[in-house]
Amino acid sequence: MKVNLVATILLLLAVKGAARQDSASYLLLAENYYQHKKYNLALETLNKFIATDSTSDEAYYKRGLTKYALKRDSDAIRDFDRAVGINAMRYDVFYNRALCRFVLKQYDIAIADFTKSITLKPDFVNSYIYRGASYFSLAKDKECVVDQTTALTFDIKNVLAFYYRAMAKNQLKDYKGCIEDINKAIALKDNHEYYYCRGLAKAGLKDYTGAIYDQTKAIIMKNDYALAYYERGLNYIVEGEDDKAIRDFNKTISLRPNMAKAYHYRGLAKKYKNDITGACLDLRKAQQLGFNKSTDELEKMSCN
Repeated sequence: MKVNLVATILLLLAVKGAARQDSASYLLLAENYYQHKKYNLALETLNKFIATDSTSDEAYYKRGLTKYALKRDSDAIRDFDRAVGINAMRYDVFYNRALCRFVLKQYDIAIADFTKSITLKPDFVNSYIYRGASYFSLAKDKECVVDQTTALTFDIKNVLAFYYRAMAKNQLKDYKGCIEDINKAIALKDNHEYYYCRGLAKAGLKDYTGAIYDQTKAIIMKNDYALAYYERGLNYIVEGEDDKAIRDFNKTISLRPNMAKAYHYRGLAKKYKNDITGACLDLRKAQQLGFNKSTDELEKMSCN
């Protein structure tokens, strides 16, 4: 009887060990699918694992990552919630849940998660970068500058930290500081957004020729970059090149038909060319789209 009891216990231990090994294999297989961007297969594998074991924070974490990769951000958040419920000490779970919330433009909640991630791992650079980006999206530019500066103390060649700090400095009208940062970003990586940013700062310094050059560079790199056409159009108006401005606003409107500001400034460019009928039509369209400055201009021009 005693021998049979020992044998039974050994058999149970062996089965449990095999189950643990099988579970680990599922996670490894899912990770392999994930690394090879076979996200649906990864998701299927993780679903099977979780159906038999709902206590693994790692499984929920990996499934959350997979859903994030599939652009299922709300679903990913629910998995990260489950992972946090099992293990509240994982900075990576808080960070990735915050990223989902950042994508969903839930910036205040994202900041709370990035902050928790930083509390658990104070040297994790990306949490500072994207918390700063969240602050920037909420027009909290000083806070953004602080976070990007902290990120750069950990990684002096982090291009995103230079970019977001430059954008925040531009909003704070520190145009020279913006250009200094964005030049460092460009030295690390060519990107149309970086030239666009530098163009904004040059316009702030009234270097309109330089601003036109940078917006043109951005457009060459991305020929459907509506904001760059719009900003270049503004600079052309200041330089008295109304025909070029109108062409840029035409392109902007073709890319973003509901961009009220583009109609407004195209209307002004037409006004400067004495095309009053065309100017009134554009200003009225801008007014209809909710651009309040157009109302004043319509009254000045006595548009019917």
